[in-house]
Amino acid sequence: MIAHPMTTLFLLALHMITTIALGAGCRPWEEVKGYDLEAGVNDPLFPAKRYGAVMVFDKGSLVINGGYLFDRAKMKAVWLAGDFWLGPVTTGEEKDSSPQPFSWTQFRASGAIGRDARYKAASAVIQPTLEQRIFVLFGGGAVDGFTVVGSMVAVNLETGEGYLTTTDASAPGPRISAMMVAVSRDAAILYGGLGRGGFLDAAVYYGEFTVTADTLHVEWSVLATRGAVGPAARRASVLCAMGSSQVDAHGTNGSSVILFGGFGKPRTNLNDVWLLEKKNTGAANQWAWRRLHDGRSSSETDVPAPRGGAVGVVYGDRLIVAMGATCGITCITLSDVWVFDLHILHWIPINNAPPPHTSNAISHWPMSRQFAAAAFAPPHWLYVFGGESFEPHAYWNDLWRLRVDVSLWNNCSLDNAAASARTSTSLLLKGEEWNPPVRAPIDRDASAHRSISAARARAVTPGGTRYDPVDVCIAALCSMAIAVTFVRCCLKRRRR
Repeated sequence: MIAHPMTTLFLLALHMITTIALGAGCRPWEEVKGYDLEAGVNDPLFPAKRYGAVMVFDKGSLVINGGYLFDRAKMKAVWLAGDFWLGPVTTGEEKDSSPQPFSWTQFRASGAIGRDARYKAASAVIQPTLEQRIFVLFGGGAVDGFTVVGSMVAVNLETGEGYLTTTDASAPGPRISAMMVAVSRDAAILYGGLGRGGFLDAAVYYGEFTVTADTLHVEWSVLATRGAVGPAARRASVLCAMGSSQVDAHGTNGSSVILFGGFGKPRTNLNDVWLLEKKNTGAANQWAWRRLHDGRSSSETDVPAPRGGAVGVVYGDRLIVAMGATCGITCITLSDVWVFDLHILHWIPINNAPPPHTSNAISHWPMSRQFAAAAFAPPHWLYVFGGESFEPHAYWNDLWRLRVDVSLWNNCSLDNAAASARTSTSLLLKGEEWNPPVRAPIDRDASAHRSISAARARAVTPGGTRYDPVDVCIAALCSMAIAVTFVRCCLKRRRR
């Protein structure tokens, strides 16, 4: 009489284990650092909630700067002047013998960039020499919220020293939400952005950087692209450089850049894909736009929704795009992930069915958001920090990473017929604004504002045992199954 219910329980446990294991097969996102609701401006332990920040990967660490938040305690907007943070990340699959959890460390940058405050700036890292890795920011929104700037600031990521920056007369005009990407050690491409008076610039600017002891100078030129076809003017797009191996697959032998989506003219959202390629023809280097996908579709489920403020990266021969917002009279933030195959020019949807977020639930998928900061870290991680959500309105300071290698589209891709709507409808305090008061700022001269060299010395390689709730559940069920089997064996022996 006892064996039957025990057998049933054992089979049920095995069924639950199988179900959970199969359901956990697609887990593209991993939360590296959760949000801190209380983190305030210049908090010594945690960067404040923000959107419109910039982030790069350098020497095993993420570096974030700038952004915007609204201090509800003081009911005023806050631009984060000189707000630099460094966080070491594990880039491979190795396990540290003495694991430490991920942690942020704030550091100070000297010069103009140490006093600078802007958001939605264009950024890139140039590397004229092995010793000079220079983090460059151009344009963005200034402190009063209404000024769009056209200045450039830069910091040496090795020393934390700011550079005196100069440009020539052909420099791009002031703009916000432009995109910039390095295409060689000492050159970058700047595209798009919203200028003064609501002007959207469709020109492509090519900047060549020259570095002296304390000065960074850039010579700008407007690329005269061949052909009459080109993308519509836009801002807040995804702009990614392509490596030489991927470029060769497209028949080119120079630098190439991929462009996706963005916000166009008022109440216009875009989801087209373009290739800007450089071809060496004789003595002249000629650039040309080529449209890879027009964004049109016979259904709403085989292409990503038009959007701006998304994040993305080119990995191998695929473009990976995530998050963003679709804006009209109001904005809807997104939390989906898509892969665009650059060979067959086809979109692949990822298992975009994130579970509902509640105020006390643990999720394996980040909240929908726009204008998050993002950076690629080898071998296969796209890190995403912060951003802004709607329904309810919230700023974030959490850190997630998306695995973008072959496991993403092999384990998580969906058939187009089975794909569903990709818009996240958050249940987190739905209908209420969610921006709790921030902690009081600390003194700007506090010792927590260490130099970047001290921040690197203090930083430890993260790792550690990450106890995923699903893994814990599976382990518990396995233990239960073993215990049930052991009890059954003991009962059989007693009956003998």
